[in-house]
Amino acid sequence: MLFVTNNDTVYGLGANGYGCLGFSHDMDVKTPQIIRELCGQRIQQFINGWDFVLAMNEDNHVFSTPALVSPVTRSLHCGLPQINFGQLITQLNDKNIAYICCGVWHSLALTTDGKVYGWGDNTLGQIGCGWGRNSDHQCGHQSPEDIFIPKLIPQNGRFIKLCDFGLAVEHQKWK
Repeated sequence: MLFVTNNDTVYGLGANGYGCLGFSHDMDVKTPQIIRELCGQRIQQFINGWDFVLAMNEDNHVFSTPALVSPVTRSLHCGLPQINFGQLITQLNDKNIAYICCGVWHSLALTTDGKVYGWGDNTLGQIGCGWGRNSDHQCGHQSPEDIFIPKLIPQNGRFIKLCDFGLAVEHQKWK
């Protein structure tokens, strides 16, 4: 559990598998512990993935936690590699985020003008860029490390629905 107090202090408490609360360990947290990196950031919302959390502040800026897992597993992780909790995902700063969701190892963000940004694991096409690991380039990702950077997902006139499992695309418009 993550929570923000009236004085803008952020705390983590409870299950901390893979370090998802943002601490440098993966042990359960039995009493509330301050997450200093997020204090004073005006956090309004937390969004959970399997082993990571995104936090969005009142300016719609998004922060990520790292997962405390091996480098191989980290390559699937939706958060940015080698960061501490409180790391701002600057690629979304100039976007007006209306909704954000996380799946197991990926994240999707919908802007108020209807654009969708996706990043993280795309093994099953979760971020809307085809199917499989070699499909990452279809979404503007140039290298395996680049999947951790939010990219605009081309919609080509299709309707796109955000869900925690990924993107659902309707290929035809029904009249």
